[in-house]
Amino acid sequence: MEYVSEAVKTVLEIDPENFSLEKMLECYHPEDLNRMHDKERLASDFLFRKISPEQIIDYKVVYLNRIMTKSGVTKTILHQAKALSVTDDGRLMKVIGVHTDISYLKAPIDHKVSFISFKYPSYYSQSTNKIGLKEKNEFSGREVEIIDLISKGLSIKEIAEQLYISEHTVKTHRKNILRKADVKNTVHLVTKCIRDGII
Repeated sequence: MEYVSEAVKTVLEIDPENFSLEKMLECYHPEDLNRMHDKERLASDFLFRKISPEQIIDYKVVYLNRIMTKSGVTKTILHQAKALSVTDDGRLMKVIGVHTDISYLKAPIDHKVSFISFKYPSYYSQSTNKIGLKEKNEFSGREVEIIDLISKGLSIKEIAEQLYISEHTVKTHRKNILRKADVKNTVHLVTKCIRDGII
């Protein structure tokens, strides 16, 4: 590993100089450790069989895991990994992995994987139990903008001012967004969108 953030001590309770993949896996919740193999198998299938080698660096792989710290605290971790460089035949050379503590969002662990790209189609919340990829993000570009602003705590009035649209238009977008996401409130919406990598 070329770089390990100092934050690994806060999130995983592992000293950066002692951090290794093995030490991280030792912290995994037993159920999540078993299911992680399914997630990584799905990710490998997608990256190495479903897309071309030149597309690999345009996707990030996103899923949730629980870890158990030395002090006995269970945390929900948003795992994001992205290839930075690959060989001509699609072998990974350099990868960046980001693990974020999102325990405060109380996101349910669903053992699903998302493949996010800003250049190619994205595939959200793919089941490790089913074959076949389906695009699930039904949000328009404007709706994603509004979701992002909601996640930053802006009010309807502030969103309207920032996007130069009426408050009525923001309310209509918000209503449609909640319906599409099949959630009842913006807290659940933001949790779901962070988990799926939409924002």
